Amino acid sequence: MNKTVIGRGFLLIALMVVVAVWQLMWLIKAARSASPLKAMQGQMQMQYWQMMQMQQQQYQQMMAAQQQAAPPQGQVPPQGQAAEKSEGRSQKTEEKPPGDPGPPA
Repeated sequence: MNKTVIGRGFLLIALMVVVAVWQLMWLIKAARSASPLKAMQGQMQMQYWQMMQMQQQQYQQMMAAQQQAAPPQGQVPPQGQAAEKSEGRSQKTEEKPPGDPGPPA
């Protein structure tokens, strides 16, 4: 019975040594691959921030275009500009393309 206990103890120690060596090999392999992973992570972060900057620029351009297209509500254009715009409209309506008979009777 003493031999079986010693044999099982030796077997258990051998198994623990094998597991420890396997873990050590895994750790060395992971440490070697850490620098390429870190570089890839840095590149992905840089691409993310570039994408965010591009989206922010597109948003700002869109908002600037909307502000230029329509003046804010509640603001009345100066009188000189309003008169010029109404004169331009009346001139455009008076001009007819050549050969246009006009409105139907």
